[in-house]
Amino acid sequence: MRREYKYLVPNNQLDHIRRSISPFCSLDRHTPKDRRDYSISSVYFDSTSSSSYIDKIEGIGQRRKLRIRVYNPLEQPETVFLEIKRKREQFIAKTRFKMEREKLQQVLNGIATANQPKELRSFLYYHRLQRMHPVVNVVYEREAYVGNYHPGLRITLDMNLRCNATNHVNFSETKTRQVFRNHSILEVKFERQVLPQFVTRLISRHRIERQALSKFTMSMDVLHAASGRIA
Repeated sequence: MRREYKYLVPNNQLDHIRRSISPFCSLDRHTPKDRRDYSISSVYFDSTSSSSYIDKIEGIGQRRKLRIRVYNPLEQPETVFLEIKRKREQFIAKTRFKMEREKLQQVLNGIATANQPKELRSFLYYHRLQRMHPVVNVVYEREAYVGNYHPGLRITLDMNLRCNATNHVNFSETKTRQVFRNHSILEVKFERQVLPQFVTRLISRHRIERQALSKFTMSMDVLHAASGRIA
């Protein structure tokens, strides 16, 4: 497991942050050659009792979220990733299973078998155990950087965060609502006990504070507010 710290950053500070980290980091190898970001679309699951949402709101120390993710959804990717994100206090871990998109619904409707990869079996187990179903599609653009001098360091800027309600695995942006208009999320993932010094200096210089920012929960709050529902 590794640590994950999150910060809410005004968009007018993004260029300053890029300049601050560029001597110490490089763009992630998955970044397209003609741009510095890529799009992520994640359909999050929850139970009929909204257990994942409530666990986050109540600050439960150990919790998990199920989601199915694609990259650059407008390009109609043929591959999807079934993911479980686990959180234990300030530590996170993620397991994922890569599969063909056309086989997704068949797998979700089927029954896990012993010869399937453990990452898939684990996803299907919790999917059935808690009767999980899709509730929200969360979309954003990500700039991802990896440390040049600090193994395991990953810094991301997640921008233009938006969402739309869904009751099935659908990565369409129909009726999308904005979560933030003037802010982005800075995430720092690292394996050491303390943040690298250049990161602490960046945080101090820009006067940004670490916050408990869940894209899933914030998106659900936006949808609740739009529907007049009190969570």
